[in-house]
Amino acid sequence: MAPYFETIKISFADVDTDPGVNTLQFLDACDDLVRLFDILGPAFSMVQSDLNGNITKVRAVAKECGTLQGLVEKKQEEKTAAEKTATEGLMWLFRALSFTCEALQIVQKEKEKTDKDRKELSAAFTESYKLKLKPFHNFVVQGFFSAAMIACPSRGPFYAQLAVADPATWKDVTAGQLETLNVELDKWLEALASIIGRMKAVYGEDPKNKKKPLIY
Repeated sequence: MAPYFETIKISFADVDTDPGVNTLQFLDACDDLVRLFDILGPAFSMVQSDLNGNITKVRAVAKECGTLQGLVEKKQEEKTAAEKTATEGLMWLFRALSFTCEALQIVQKEKEKTDKDRKELSAAFTESYKLKLKPFHNFVVQGFFSAAMIACPSRGPFYAQLAVADPATWKDVTAGQLETLNVELDKWLEALASIIGRMKAVYGEDPKNKKKPLIY
């Protein structure tokens, strides 16, 4: 085993984005992101399932659509049934990615603070959920997410398990390992946020409600 960022197939920072976001590279990076929820715990199983399901929908048309922008921008009447399914799946995938990215960036902004002053994962994910996903969910799903936020692990063990080779030894994590993790995590999140920003612009506003974007 190895620290998390030594095990990923491809970082979001290494995904080609010119002339558009490379579909296959992006999906491989998403596969690795899903593994983060193994550490966050079983309360996030529904999130994992949704992520995996939407990744599968997009992967089904990846060879035909080399870039994410190409998939979305293809005229609706020219899309196959699989491409239409993938376009909606990609939208929901980006909503979940935006939620995850925002939550971890909230935590990362406080990494220089003392342990007692840092915002915990539960608070960060709750704040991010209200901004990024809650507007798209009904009351039943909102209730599930409220329960999941409460079940978030503490920040310390979560970061330590990402930083060490064996999660079972997280209590032995060193300051150097955490510093390396923070550098890699900041780079990874910055690249993911950039990709999310690109796709927000592509999806644009909800045609049924021009004041509401399709992805927050």
